[in-house]
Amino acid sequence: MVELINRVCSRFGVEVKDLISKSRRRDLSKARGVICYLAMNELGYTGVKVGRELNISGRGVSDCLERGEKILLCGLLRKWEPSYWGEMPSSSIFHWYDTCQAIWEKIS
Repeated sequence: MVELINRVCSRFGVEVKDLISKSRRRDLSKARGVICYLAMNELGYTGVKVGRELNISGRGVSDCLERGEKILLCGLLRKWEPSYWGEMPSSSIFHWYDTCQAIWEKIS
């Protein structure tokens, strides 16, 4: 999960130390949401593990998970393509991209 956190922070232009702070800045909130969604739905981490890594409560994880899904599925970050991220140990993390594209095409 550390690699995921680092890559998402890089894409949002935020520092990891800021991400795990209690700040509610919009960019940090979006980054937390994307991390929660990908970590839980694509990598199989539990909400407890994600909450510990991001220093947020169980309720916070639930909120972030919903926010991350909206961000990814609504195409707000369309430039997030697998090729944009480079090589990762597991390409399954990018399964969400195909799902996002399919849903985006249906609702557009």
